[in-house]
Amino acid sequence: MKNTLYLFVFFLVLFSGCKSSQEISEQKDQQSGKDLLDIVVVNNEIINFQLINNSSRPIKIQMPEKLYIEKFNNGNWNKLRILPCPCDAPCARMEEQIEIPATEKHVLSWDKNESWCGSRNEKGIRETLIKKVESGRYRIRINFKNEGEKTSVLYKEFQI
Repeated sequence: MKNTLYLFVFFLVLFSGCKSSQEISEQKDQQSGKDLLDIVVVNNEIINFQLINNSSRPIKIQMPEKLYIEKFNNGNWNKLRILPCPCDAPCARMEEQIEIPATEKHVLSWDKNESWCGSRNEKGIRETLIKKVESGRYRIRINFKNEGEKTSVLYKEFQI
């Protein structure tokens, strides 16, 4: 009888502990991704990506000016080449992160061009090559952090 009581208490503690940790992990999952950050795509001559902080705490966007855009082609996502400034130009250092206050938004813009560095001219400066992207299915990737959390990744698809 005494052994049965000990066994019952053991299982009670074991199962109540498991239930508690499961609820914590589910709550954490619900707070990630789109629950915290939303991306609204406004597609005109240029595309504006409105990053909206839906949380009650600030969100930090990692490398916001370095656009990470992919095109869906033949069943795969392929990263586009997008330069933040012309080749070999003395550009200002990009911010490593920006902070979007709670319930605020930040806008990133893209001119629908792919750009990369070509060959060097007689002065040793590489030519910046630019090509308008074709119509199709695209997505933007945003890396963000919410106060001490690990970095999360959010994708938003759009059409051109």
